[in-house]
Amino acid sequence: MSPGPRSLTIWLVLSAALLAAGCDRPPAPAADPASSAPSQATTIERVLRRGNGGDPGSLDPQLSIDHYAHQIQRDLYEGLVSEAPDGSLVPGVASRWSVSADGLVYRFNLRPEARWSDGSPVLAEHFVDALRHAATPATGAPAADLLRAIVNATRILAGELPPAALGVRAISPLELEITLQSPTAYFLSQVTHPVFYPRHPAAPGVLQPAPTYAVSNGPFQFKDWVPNSQIELVRNPHYWDRASVHLDRVVFYPIASEATEYLRYRGGDLDITASLPSSRIAEIRRDRPGELHMAPFLGSYFLGFNLARPPFADNPDLRRALSLAIDREAVNDRVLFGTQRPAWGLVPPGTPQYSPQRDPAATQTQAERMALARTLFARATAGHTQPIKVRVIYGNSDLVRNALIAIASMWTQAFGIEVDVYTEEFRVFLETQKDPDQWQIVRMAWVADYNDPLTFLETFRSDNAGNVYGYRRSRFDALLDSSQHTVEPLARLALLEQAERMLLDDVAFIPLFHMQSRRLVSPRVNGFQVTPLNRIYSRHLSLDD
Repeated sequence: MSPGPRSLTIWLVLSAALLAAGCDRPPAPAADPASSAPSQATTIERVLRRGNGGDPGSLDPQLSIDHYAHQIQRDLYEGLVSEAPDGSLVPGVASRWSVSADGLVYRFNLRPEARWSDGSPVLAEHFVDALRHAATPATGAPAADLLRAIVNATRILAGELPPAALGVRAISPLELEITLQSPTAYFLSQVTHPVFYPRHPAAPGVLQPAPTYAVSNGPFQFKDWVPNSQIELVRNPHYWDRASVHLDRVVFYPIASEATEYLRYRGGDLDITASLPSSRIAEIRRDRPGELHMAPFLGSYFLGFNLARPPFADNPDLRRALSLAIDREAVNDRVLFGTQRPAWGLVPPGTPQYSPQRDPAATQTQAERMALARTLFARATAGHTQPIKVRVIYGNSDLVRNALIAIASMWTQAFGIEVDVYTEEFRVFLETQKDPDQWQIVRMAWVADYNDPLTFLETFRSDNAGNVYGYRRSRFDALLDSSQHTVEPLARLALLEQAERMLLDDVAFIPLFHMQSRRLVSPRVNGFQVTPLNRIYSRHLSLDD
C-alpha cells in the first residue's frame, strides 16, 4: 500500500524579471515598487483525502454497480438532478424541469454554461446516448433496471425493441424529454443515480485503471488511478459552478482493511475514513468524540443463497434453519460492538409510509429460534449420509470477516456443518458471485439507489442483473410490475409489502443487519454531512488552512 500524500502541498510561485538573452533585446521594464514588495506569493493547495473501502469495478457510470465506484463518480459527474448535503433534490445540469399533468412526461432544461472537462458543452443528446447505451442488452449495464420506469425500457432490455425506441429524446440541444410508462413518484430521486449521468461522445466504453480518455462533467476530473493504491481527481476548471468548489484535489484510497484505514487516519494520511473497525469504537468515543460520525442509512447486509445448486435449491427448511440459528443480537453486540441494527427483513426502516416486513421469528427469543432451527434442520437433512459443506464468499472487509466467522461458528456448533468462509479482492468478488459453481452463500450489502422500497426488492427480480441467487418467481415479478403501474401511493406500497413478505416466506435470503455508517472526520474538514442514502459529495466540503 503506497503511503498517502502529504496533507498540504506548498507551491512557491516566483515572480522575477525576465533576463534578456541577447543585446538586441530591449531591457525588461522596471518593476512597480508598489506591486513588487513581496517577491514571492504562496498558494496552498487544498487536498481532501478520503478512504474508499475498495477499488471500483469500473468508473464508467453505465457499467458500475458498487458503491466504491459511485462515491467517486459523484465527484466526477453531475446528472440532471443533484442532491444537497441533507439529501434533498436540487438542480444539477438541468437548471429547471417540468412534469406533465398526468405525471408521465418530464422535460429538463439544461444549463447553457454546463461543460465537460474538455470545455465542450453538455448537451441533451449526451443524456439520450447514455440512457440508450445503458438500456442496450449487449452493454450489460448492472443498473439498467433503474430505467424500467421509462417507456419501452422493459422491452428493450428483453431484446424485443431497439434502444432507439426508449422514451427519451432531445427536443433541442439544451432540452431533454423523458416519457414514463406510468407515474413514478421516486423518478427524480432515481435520476441522481450514476446510470443517468451523461455520456461524452468520445467515451471509450469502460473506464478501467489507466484509461486513455476520461472526460467528465462534474466538479472534478480524472487524473490518475493506481489500482489498490489511490484514485486521484483534480478540480474541473470548466465546471459550471466551479466558484462553489473549495478543493483543488480529491484522492480516494481503496483501503479494504478497516484497521489499516484507522491507522492511516491516526497517522494524518486521511481526512475521512470509509468505515471504522468496530473494536475501536469505545476507544474512539473516549479519545476522539468530536471526530466520530455515526448515522443510520438506507442499507442492508444479508446472505444470499445459491438457489440453483444443492444444498439450498428446493430446500427452504435448510435455508430457514440457518437463518434462525444466527444470534444477530450477539453478533452485533460482541463482534460489531453495537455498530449495526439487527435485521429480520430486507427493506430498512426510513422509507416514507412503507411498513418494512419482518420474519415472524423476530418476536421470538433466541432459544425459541434455535429449537425450531434444529427441528427444521433434522427434517431438511433426513437421509443425508455426508455432512453438509457450505462455501461462503465475500468481498474483503474486516467487518464482514469477523461477523461471518462468528456466524459460521454458530452453524457448526448448532448443526455440525462445515463452513468455508472465503474472501476475495472486491473486483474479483464481483465476478465470482456471477458463477453459481463457485459458492453456496454470498454475503451481500445493498445501499438504496433511491429512497423507495423498490430499490431493494428489484435485486430479486428474475431478470435483474444483480440477481445472482437464481431466485425466480413470476408472482414476485408481477407484484413489482403492478407497483410500477399503480398510481395511488398507499396501494402501491401495499404491493411492495406483499413482495417483501414473499421473499421472507420463500427464505430467499438471510437478513442480517440494517446499516449504520461510522466514520472518522478530521477537524479540518468543514461541511461534513451524510445523506439518508449514505452519500458524501466532496464539492460540499472545504478544508481549514
